[in-house]
Amino acid sequence: MSPVPIPSEVNSKLRLGILHKLRARYGSYFGSETEHLCEGLISFALAEPATDQEAAAYFETESCLIEQQVASFYQDPDLALAFSILYSFTLVQLGPKSPERSEQLANRAFDLHLILRTTKEICPTDDPFEFLQFVNNYAEGLLSDKPNTTVQ
Repeated sequence: MSPVPIPSEVNSKLRLGILHKLRARYGSYFGSETEHLCEGLISFALAEPATDQEAAAYFETESCLIEQQVASFYQDPDLALAFSILYSFTLVQLGPKSPERSEQLANRAFDLHLILRTTKEICPTDDPFEFLQFVNNYAEGLLSDKPNTTVQ
């Protein structure tokens, strides 16, 4: 049996997997700006502040572009699913300890027409370890360009 993944590491893998998909999507169009754009897209989609001052400055300059691109994510089934799983997994991690952050995240998903899935919709099991392993495998698939698309 494989070791149980650490939830924070799974969350990081999901984010990196999404970043990988976004780089592939935007890299040929935005060249050297791709990294800041992709980080801005993820930060905006997750209603989080920019990671550093340079990223914050880029977001301020390109906020219309970032908001426009994020608003179209629901039209890309692979990207929409990846964000849906990240939103849902993050909400599970937050649990009842951060209701304001959970509400903010849920509202952002709603505003972007991205689906919040239950754990059973992602992985039909009552076993939290199987769910965690499933999400970990999905995240690893994103990183390797072979995502598991068996999510309902």
